[in-house]
Amino acid sequence: MYQKIEDIDEPINELPSQGAGKKAARGWLLACVLTGFSVMLGVAVWKYSQDPIVITSPEDHTKAIEAFNNIQSEPRRYLRRARLI
Repeated sequence: MYQKIEDIDEPINELPSQGAGKKAARGWLLACVLTGFSVMLGVAVWKYSQDPIVITSPEDHTKAIEAFNNIQSEPRRYLRRARLI
């Protein structure tokens, strides 16, 4: 009629192990984050390492200076801005 309750107080030593799954997920997350940062760094280095446009011809340089001076002599600033763009 009565049940034995002596076995309730025994400690449970067999808990399910979830550490391996969490470690694998953390590893994948860390790998993805590091890959993303390295890609962003690589794109930034590639973008800013390209040489700027250099005008090599003296005639082109003189023409560019004259065009800039003509734009700067415009009395209305919104026209100066539009022409510079």
